[in-house]
Amino acid sequence: MTPSPTAHNDARQADALATPLGTRGAKPKFIICAPRYSETSGGSIALHKLAQLLDALGYEALLWPLHRVKLHALPFSGAWWRKYIYIVTRLYRPRYKTLPGSTLRIAAKSDIDDSIVIYPDIVDGNPLRARRYVRWFLYHFSKKHEKSVLDGELYFCYQEAFNRNYERMKYGGTLHVAHWLLDIYKQTNFGNRSEVCYMVRKGKSRPDLPSFRGKVVVDGMDHRSLAKVFNEKKYCYFYDAYTGYSTYAAACGCIPVIVPAPGMERNTWEPNGGRKPGIAYGEEDIPYAIKTRPLLLQRLTDAESKSLDSVRNFVEIIKRHFQL
Repeated sequence: MTPSPTAHNDARQADALATPLGTRGAKPKFIICAPRYSETSGGSIALHKLAQLLDALGYEALLWPLHRVKLHALPFSGAWWRKYIYIVTRLYRPRYKTLPGSTLRIAAKSDIDDSIVIYPDIVDGNPLRARRYVRWFLYHFSKKHEKSVLDGELYFCYQEAFNRNYERMKYGGTLHVAHWLLDIYKQTNFGNRSEVCYMVRKGKSRPDLPSFRGKVVVDGMDHRSLAKVFNEKKYCYFYDAYTGYSTYAAACGCIPVIVPAPGMERNTWEPNGGRKPGIAYGEEDIPYAIKTRPLLLQRLTDAESKSLDSVRNFVEIIKRHFQL
């Protein structure tokens, strides 16, 4: 009888925990599954930045293009057009891009067995059949992906708000890396401001969305155009509660206002019990956002060193988990 894919993955995970990876004390090697770099995709920025920071800390970090990974099981019994779209999107893709200035190489199949593979949350199971792998939740982990995990898998979250305490998995903590485009997003208008703009992004399915007819919606703008708008408007209302663009708005002197989703309490948005400086959670929070903007700007300045600290902690937890 042929073993099931789940049984195969279980066996590899058990083998990974039982078999030393190279010489004890040797630095682990990482493969990061990442889409092509895009300045407008927070997920791609985070994954490529993680690879860059691992490399900066002296670890071998390789990239595995996400289009070479089967994200989820393809229902070939489904409609013909679904198969066609899947095949076309696999064949015709833009050239793979990495973080500007990056010299990291693309991983080969021969690199997998002696590496720790890092999957983003949109990948089901263990498609590379890696001996050792972890998951990094860059957003909320969906129910359909949750079915594919194995007992005891190690996972990390980009921020604590994305952690739902999955019982079958082992939580390693937060892994937060930042790559802020502060050469673009900076305040240039120090005069009076008026009017508002709106950003929807991942909030597009919210039931409370208003009509945006005649209003300035900034979704899809390139960075320089968006920075220009953020320097013109007094407020930007965000229907995507977790987008980093709220921070960019504050950097440009625009007051970012998170519009709470129906049923979302503040402690869901910020579960650590604190408050995010420079960002208003609802209109009643606007005075706080204005008062604490200098603290947010200071945190942006310190972001690179804090990201390195977060990656160091991430590596130490992985070493303990895999007994390296």
